[in-house]
Amino acid sequence: MIPARSVLLTALLAAAPAAGAATFTVSSLADGGPGSLREAIAQANASAGEPHLIQFQAGLTGSIVLGSEIRIGSSVHVQGPGAGVLAIDGNGATRLFRVQRLSGNPRNVTLSGLTLKRGRADDGGAIWANDDNLNLVAVTLNANVATNHGGAIWMTEADLGLDGVVVSDNRASEISGYGGGIYFTAGTATIARSFIAGNRAAFGGGMRLSSPRVHVVISDTLIQDNWADHTGGGAAINTVTSLRIANSTFFANSTGQPHGGGLELTVSNNPGDPGAIIENTTFSDNRSRHQSGRASALSVTGGNTVIRNSTFAYNKNGPTYSDPAGAGGALWVSNTATTVTIESTLFNHNTNGTSATPATDLSHASTSPQNPSTVHARYSLFHTLPEAGAINGESVANRFATDAQLRPLATYGGGLGFIPMHALARTSAAIDAGSNPGGLSTDQRGPGFVRAWSDPNQANTAAARPDIGAYEYGADRIFLGDFEPR
Repeated sequence: MIPARSVLLTALLAAAPAAGAATFTVSSLADGGPGSLREAIAQANASAGEPHLIQFQAGLTGSIVLGSEIRIGSSVHVQGPGAGVLAIDGNGATRLFRVQRLSGNPRNVTLSGLTLKRGRADDGGAIWANDDNLNLVAVTLNANVATNHGGAIWMTEADLGLDGVVVSDNRASEISGYGGGIYFTAGTATIARSFIAGNRAAFGGGMRLSSPRVHVVISDTLIQDNWADHTGGGAAINTVTSLRIANSTFFANSTGQPHGGGLELTVSNNPGDPGAIIENTTFSDNRSRHQSGRASALSVTGGNTVIRNSTFAYNKNGPTYSDPAGAGGALWVSNTATTVTIESTLFNHNTNGTSATPATDLSHASTSPQNPSTVHARYSLFHTLPEAGAINGESVANRFATDAQLRPLATYGGGLGFIPMHALARTSAAIDAGSNPGGLSTDQRGPGFVRAWSDPNQANTAAARPDIGAYEYGADRIFLGDFEPR
């Protein structure tokens, strides 16, 4: 279990239903009839005084195997006893839930403490939702299949929240499907303290979030081992109005085409849109497996993107591709009216082809006079020299052709106990060489690991500059002088 999930579930169990709302208790694992989940939801749909609460009788454990989908048409909280205790099972034959109000204004639906597994449908193997808000807390979505889009979740025109959620081993069509785990469009998606792993699709292996009206916040989340046959192995986030990714890791995701082994990002160019921020985040061991692969970790097209206090390491392009022209071992920037600002970010041991020799960390497609693109870099470290002309804006206090001396991927006492990152060796050139333009209070590990902390054994303690990358060396002072890494 994700460590935070039990805390989240306990808080929800303590919450009382609103005045006038009804509480229904599920006492049977049957698919229908008295005491069943299907009957409880039908009663909630027909009752006034929303939001209602559906709970499960103490001691009820096992699986509820569905023969057809259940429609949720009212504001309701389906409060399970725990994802490891009770499952809703589609048996590979049916979608589990359709969230669609019967009439009136958009509804708010919360599912907590459940496993949703083996659902199957054309769109949204576990959940299909349109114009009604959906919140999942301490839920596992596993082994669901969509023959089109959204292996586990298909959702549009509403707000989606995931907190302490596991989205694992779901599938959308690997020919033309969007979002192996999640397909979401037109609304606000907030994903926190979650684990998205082992999902597959043509576009956006872990998830695809897209629309000119989509706002995305991802925090404290691990996106791992997802696969896209086309683009966006870990995630494809397209035409996003605003995006913030913080304290998260993209690890070992892959794409079969050139763009975005970890993340394919397209940002809206509409005037006034806030654009994208990626901070305190690690991209490690992601791959573009196409022979002309580029952007093994991240590709960026359009709009304004700021990448700060982050780490790109051990990402790899192409099984056989060794020509660095047009390839970026980690980051590729489009030539389509794109501005990328790289601040206090570390690039290390990113490679092309079969060679283990570090290759171009940053590639910038040739700039079009009609739609110029600009890349700024400040207080950052590159293991290699970026492709000629890749940094065509400001270049301030960067370190080139420098090995950052990274430690292996691990949690190092933080990351909620499950989100790994790379630590710095004591002799790393990244120590006290960075900046903190976003005023971050901690490094990627979170509370207790303070930014801009200087080692008193170092000569430059007066500067108290932050380190380059997602990790702050020595920020956990407990082990100072005893052993490393810290």
